[in-house]
Amino acid sequence: MIENQSILFVCRKIPPDYTGAGRACLKIAKRQKDQGKLYKIITSSEDKLPSEFEEIEDCIIRISDKLYANKFTRIFSVIIKAIQIFGKLLVHSKNFEICHVFSTTWDSSIAIFIAKNFFKKKTILEITRMGGDNPTLDSNKRFNISRIRRKYSYKFADRIVCLSPQIYNDALNAKIEKKKLMLIPRSVNPNVFKVIQDELKGEKKVEIGLQSKINLVFVGSLIKRKGAHLIPEIVEELKKIYTNFTCYIIGNNPDSEHELELHSYYQRKIQENDLKEHLKLLGFRNNMEEYFGVSDFLLFPSSNEGLPNVVLEAMSCGTIPILRKVEGLSDYILGEYDFLSVDSQNPIMYSQLILDLINDQKKRENLSSQMKMLALDNFSESRIDQMYSQMYQNPSL
Repeated sequence: MIENQSILFVCRKIPPDYTGAGRACLKIAKRQKDQGKLYKIITSSEDKLPSEFEEIEDCIIRISDKLYANKFTRIFSVIIKAIQIFGKLLVHSKNFEICHVFSTTWDSSIAIFIAKNFFKKKTILEITRMGGDNPTLDSNKRFNISRIRRKYSYKFADRIVCLSPQIYNDALNAKIEKKKLMLIPRSVNPNVFKVIQDELKGEKKVEIGLQSKINLVFVGSLIKRKGAHLIPEIVEELKKIYTNFTCYIIGNNPDSEHELELHSYYQRKIQENDLKEHLKLLGFRNNMEEYFGVSDFLLFPSSNEGLPNVVLEAMSCGTIPILRKVEGLSDYILGEYDFLSVDSQNPIMYSQLILDLINDQKKRENLSSQMKMLALDNFSESRIDQMYSQMYQNPSL
């Protein structure tokens, strides 16, 4: 058992850069600071933290990421990263006992290797997504640099945090030692993400600009992995039968080629199918608890996640999530309410599920209350913090 549990976190990207893993890292780090356990956070993100995390700004150690974006200079960037991370760990090695890294990025993989082998620290790796971190990904390829990087990240981790049963099972299938694995889901703060009382919802809707009787939100990057390409078609199908609704798209402004392509697709769909009153692109918002609090549904047809923060936050506000059915994920989140997930990419099936709930107000109200209780019972910060505390006390096998 470790008495000095001072923790160094490593996460390549953190807010305001859009990243679920980065946001989770900051949330955990902030709560660990409250307990006197946070030491520092190493990241490649350059911008100052958002206001909700400003109290840990002085704990941030930033390293350069400028060459990584160019594939021709990426190898030099990795070498530079390794030198920078080694230097940071060398300088700070006497001040922390645990190195907790998020995802199997180069930053995390380098940090976990150096912390374990050079400075004999206890190491924790958090597998944050089914795609990039998946232990079984590219398992049929003999030589793949990403697969090799992941393999050694798992090897040098004392503990591996899996966010969902699906990730846990994938880790077992990849022959990672079971005794290393811990199932710890994401958490939500019910004091921030809470239900807005009915008598206040109308005023709040006006305040943030929501006008329709039924409001839907999609939160995240405009990428196909998150099912963003399905949203305009779902809206189009729903509009054929019901019109008093609006779907709001919330997330960072597009900057990658794929995001820009989907953004143009949205704009084209809005024009071609007269969806300007039913599909609105809002960009980034830092008051999601207000949007969730007055929204009826969260549309989240993603097929590749770890355990999405936004789903838990929406549920905590009483917003009904409409998910893509993924065994070991959607059923883990929703439990007996897994009928709120769709086993298809067919937009008609999503719109029909939403329409059925729109037409049954009593069922919708009951589900809203049940989602709140589900989030509180299974994913509250207090419950998840206990799981992390136990792991930090005994990080070694």
